[in-house]
Amino acid sequence: MEISLKIRYLHIIFFLLAAASAESAEISLIISHPSISPNSDGRKDFSQVSLTLENSFDTLTVTLEDPAETVTYDSLLNIINPEASSYGFLWTGKDSADNVLPDGEYLMHLRAVRSDTVTRIRRTVIVDTDAPSINIDRIEPGIFSPAIPGAGVMIYYSVSGYSEGCTAGGSVIDPEGEITNLDIPEISADSSYSYEWNPSTPEDGIYTIKLNIEDLAGNRGSDEGSVDV
Repeated sequence: MEISLKIRYLHIIFFLLAAASAESAEISLIISHPSISPNSDGRKDFSQVSLTLENSFDTLTVTLEDPAETVTYDSLLNIINPEASSYGFLWTGKDSADNVLPDGEYLMHLRAVRSDTVTRIRRTVIVDTDAPSINIDRIEPGIFSPAIPGAGVMIYYSVSGYSEGCTAGGSVIDPEGEITNLDIPEISADSSYSYEWNPSTPEDGIYTIKLNIEDLAGNRGSDEGSVDV
């Protein structure tokens, strides 16, 4: 995915937080996930869109367009004489022919008409199916003895495909299958990172270390390694 697309995430979050003051007092529009990954993995494959009209209108339409408003990909909502009420639909990241749109930015464009007055609300939404990745480069030492004072297990890992809003996490699975979460530090770019795991009174055996990363559209990457305690 192009860098220009990735850096838009923070702007979209700010834009949604400021939506209440920016939109018409007669209409509210809420998009549950402005960034989706319609890849059928069960994570943010679609977005719930809800809107509320404080008054009635002659017509209400919501279309999906390109950012320049020159191409219309789909008509998401079309109501004649809508009453003051709440309405909703699912945005699936597809066009009118049910084809998944290419990764990129799109415009969700609401128009509400009463007599000669047109009220408009525009929201940027994103289709993003490009998953970030996290890779364990090495774990030192591979055989760990907790009897050595002040020693820990160093996990060296790298991140690629980072986008604004990506989060990383991790866990350790002990020989009995018990899971302990790791407090992985916040990531901020494609780079190399490290984390020190200090097990307390561990059992002997093989421990599995798992790291994962997820972006705002629900795309995930993961990797795992092991250490002999």
